[in-house]
Amino acid sequence: MKPPDDKQRTGTLQSISWLSVAVYLSEAFYFVRGTILAALIGPQAFGIWSSMGIVVRFLPYAPLGSLQGVLQLAPKADGAGDTATADRYRSTAVTLSLMAAILVVIAVVVFSFVGVAPGNFYLWLVFGIALLPMQIHDIQVFMLRSQERFLAVGATKFGLSASTLLLGVFAAWRFGLLGFLVAVGCSYVLVTFLTTRLAQVPPRPLLERAKARQLVTTGSTILVAEILLTLLQNVDKVLVMILLGSHALGLYAIPAYVVHAALLMPQVVATVLYLRLMTTLGNTPSPEAAWPYLERATIVLAYVSCPALAFFSLVLHLPIEWWLPDYVGAIAPGRALILVAFLPIVAALPATVLISLDAQKRLSAIRALAVIVSIVCITAAIQYDGELVTVALATAPGFALLALATLFSALKKSGLPLRRRVQVLLAVFTPYAALLLLYRTFGPASGAGADSIAVAQQVVFVCGPLLLWGVFSARRMGLFRRNDRTDTQ
Repeated sequence: MKPPDDKQRTGTLQSISWLSVAVYLSEAFYFVRGTILAALIGPQAFGIWSSMGIVVRFLPYAPLGSLQGVLQLAPKADGAGDTATADRYRSTAVTLSLMAAILVVIAVVVFSFVGVAPGNFYLWLVFGIALLPMQIHDIQVFMLRSQERFLAVGATKFGLSASTLLLGVFAAWRFGLLGFLVAVGCSYVLVTFLTTRLAQVPPRPLLERAKARQLVTTGSTILVAEILLTLLQNVDKVLVMILLGSHALGLYAIPAYVVHAALLMPQVVATVLYLRLMTTLGNTPSPEAAWPYLERATIVLAYVSCPALAFFSLVLHLPIEWWLPDYVGAIAPGRALILVAFLPIVAALPATVLISLDAQKRLSAIRALAVIVSIVCITAAIQYDGELVTVALATAPGFALLALATLFSALKKSGLPLRRRVQVLLAVFTPYAALLLLYRTFGPASGAGADSIAVAQQVVFVCGPLLLWGVFSARRMGLFRRNDRTDTQ
């Protein structure tokens, strides 16, 4: 398989812009789909779908790190002009991923026979079968990313979200959650077929033991770090499902759509910058080459995310009260979750830098400790009063540890002097402190909503100062100036 030529590649800013637009349009479709689905099937069934979503989030990790390894090894081989080796890496990764997908499907199908209530048997059976096209879709996305074909990645994501929205909502309206699962599986099959024909992925399966060992060895340490992050982001939902039940998870999962959307921006930026940073470090081995990817980008994310999170938290109750009255109990925990989301946002790019500098073990240790802290705090919160808002607030200590330790560790690993590290930490977390102060002073007093005029006033008094401060600080620090080291193709 011939790698894409330069015309198929785009510069860093163009890639981030296009992928951001495609991802956020896709996420908007997913949000609309989730909102309509929640109204159609109710909290109990929506909680079952949310528990299935947890399985989906862990699905890309089934191939034991081969997909993560191909993102490092294949681009390096392409850069060295050895396209044949790069293709063998990709083909071997595809084979390992398909084998893992089949095992996961078998496990979920067996679980549907022995591990669920009789009334949910067909739901989990259909879901297990649908996991196979889901995994093939993930394989395609990883292959496209390994070739830096971000236009194709964005188009694939957009097509899948549009298909699942149209087919899924219609099927849920006519046949409930079972029909929705069938429609989602058919959507993955359709998008997988079109991507294979139009984008010429995935490559032909091939298994080379030497290449397989290299992929798993390279990707396993990254895999551990990614699994720990996924666990950290979902441990609250897992504990809510186990200790409070599907109905409570159905309520708790509604604001999770907004939180997931907020986490997309740093993920998009990290997706693009990761491969570019690997190339930069290949040409300039010094850790100082990572400074532009770490310092400037993290500070910009901090200033951009604070007013955005404040806005979404303040207006969250409006769509719930208008369209989902059965989910009013999600308002208070949703506001807390959205405000806490700042912490994993500012930890995203420092984590990418640590992985690029071969510090995955250090990152895994930080995330493992954060998971332990979260489990302890969330379990204590559930035992204390069982309120979802308390659970949401209990996620803050784990994410705070993650953000502070990851950022400081990345700054140290990249070679920044201590004084500059402290300056960056202050620049990142000062706007968040201002957000919490403004929100406590002018924001809603409880989980209850407010009329449109009151909401508008809250938005002005909370988001306005954060926006002005962010623009002023960014101009003063020169963050609007072009950085040639990260904007080149």
